[in-house]
Amino acid sequence: MKSKPWAIKAISISLLLVPIALLILLYVSKSMGRTTQITAGMIELIALFGVASIVAAYSVWRVRPWGYILLFIFGAVIIGADTQQLIANPKSLNPFYFVDLILVVAAFFLMSRSRVREAYFNPKIRWWERPERHPVKFDGVFEMNSEKITAPILDISVGGCFVDLHKPSQIGETMKIQFNQNGVQLTCLGRIVRSSEDPRGIGIMFMNLSRSDRKQIKQIINGLISLKNVA
Repeated sequence: MKSKPWAIKAISISLLLVPIALLILLYVSKSMGRTTQITAGMIELIALFGVASIVAAYSVWRVRPWGYILLFIFGAVIIGADTQQLIANPKSLNPFYFVDLILVVAAFFLMSRSRVREAYFNPKIRWWERPERHPVKFDGVFEMNSEKITAPILDISVGGCFVDLHKPSQIGETMKIQFNQNGVQLTCLGRIVRSSEDPRGIGIMFMNLSRSDRKQIKQIINGLISLKNVA
C-alpha cells in the first residue's frame, strides 16, 4: 500500500496535539504556583496557537512547498515565544520548555532529510499520489495526426496507461484513445508523458476525463482485480 513517509505522519499528528499540550502546560504551571490565575489573554494565546498548530499540521500533511515553509515559521515562532517568556519571567522555566525545544528540533531535522524535503518541492517524488498501475494485455486504438494505430496496452491506472507503441512520437504529443475491455468501452484524449526503451513503449496520461470516464476505467480495473483474485 502506498503511504506517505512516517516522518510526515508523525509531525502532522504531533502538531495536532499542540493545543492539548498547551492546556496541560497551563494546568501544571498553575498547580505549581507559577501561574496565579488564568487570564483572558492566556486563553486567547492558547486558542491562537491551537489554530496555528492545526493549520501547520494540515500544511505538513498536504506536502506542498508552502507547507514546508510554514512548518519552519511555526517552529521558529514557538521557540521565540518560549524564549520571550523565559526572559520576562525566568521562574516560569519548566520541563515543557525543553519538550518544545526537542520536538521543534526533531521536526526540523526530519523535514530537512533529503527524502522528505524533496517530496515537498518535486511532485514526481510523491509516489503515494500516483494512481496504482495494473498490468494488462489488451489492444487499444490510438489516433495521432489523423493516423490510427492499434497497439497493446501493457498497464493501466485511473490516470493513464503504458502502451507498446513503437511509432516515433514526442513528449507532450496528444492523441485520441479508444479501447474496449470486458464490455466497457472508453474514448478519451491522452498526452504522451514519457518514452521508454525497457520496456519499450510510451506512457500516456489521460486528459479531460469526465466522471463517467473515470467510472469506466475503475470498472475495468476492478474487473482485472476480480479476475486476478479468482485465478
